[in-house]
Amino acid sequence: MWFENYWNELNLFAKIGEQNLPEKIVGTIVLFFLFWSVDKIAEKILSLAIKDSKGAFIRKKLFFYLITFFLIILLGKLWLGGLQPISTFLGITAAALVISQKETLTNFMGWIFIQWRHLFSIGDRIEIVNNKGDVVDIGIFYFTLMEVGGWIQAEQSSGRLIKIPNSTVLNQPIANYMMGFPYIWHEIPVYLDFSCNWQKAEILLRGILDKCCEPATPARPDENYFIIFRHLTPTVYTHVSFIPPKGLVLTLRYLCNPRTRRDTESRIWKEILETFKDHEDVRLAIL
Repeated sequence: MWFENYWNELNLFAKIGEQNLPEKIVGTIVLFFLFWSVDKIAEKILSLAIKDSKGAFIRKKLFFYLITFFLIILLGKLWLGGLQPISTFLGITAAALVISQKETLTNFMGWIFIQWRHLFSIGDRIEIVNNKGDVVDIGIFYFTLMEVGGWIQAEQSSGRLIKIPNSTVLNQPIANYMMGFPYIWHEIPVYLDFSCNWQKAEILLRGILDKCCEPATPARPDENYFIIFRHLTPTVYTHVSFIPPKGLVLTLRYLCNPRTRRDTESRIWKEILETFKDHEDVRLAIL
């Protein structure tokens, strides 16, 4: 019975669509031209009015979604306007789409969830399902990451773009490097020979951290998260490793921006090598 009703509605829709067909086609072309023109004009205005590239990009996307919504409404009014039988057809068609396009629908729901819960925004560095990168676009069905890592053995871009379905956020954990606290903790283990002056080495390493790392303090604490750290200043921890690699281990722990992790580590290691060569009683372990 439902199929017969659906078929009747489909035939009715086809007959209605034949009415004033040339005018509707011309109207559709005009609407698409206006849509394209308004989008380009708005893009120019936003680019000139907003100097921040990230802010301009986000507003362009929002404006695009807004005018697309109005375009769909106007096209619907042009082709279906005021026709009661069409509502039944659209309802049946919508139910069929829910069944046949489940992935598309869940991706759209994922996009709503991202916007509603503010899971991440353009420019954030995130990790999800073993994919790590900077968010460069959030679409209705997919979000795009500029990959970090991959075959690159560091927290730097590989140059690849990764498109991930929005539905992924509904059932997978997300690590956001930027939300709540704009820094990450990084650690550098320094292995020393057992016979060296480790107390002196610890003092030297603390001096290097004070020189290379500025104490990090959030500019404005995020009220949505209750985050507590005992201290935010760099520090050095000491322990002994009896399994390979063996030796005294002084671990440097400090805060850094997620995007400068490799740069700060390289700068600190250069300082360590330059400093230790002037002290014969402080030696790195041969692993």
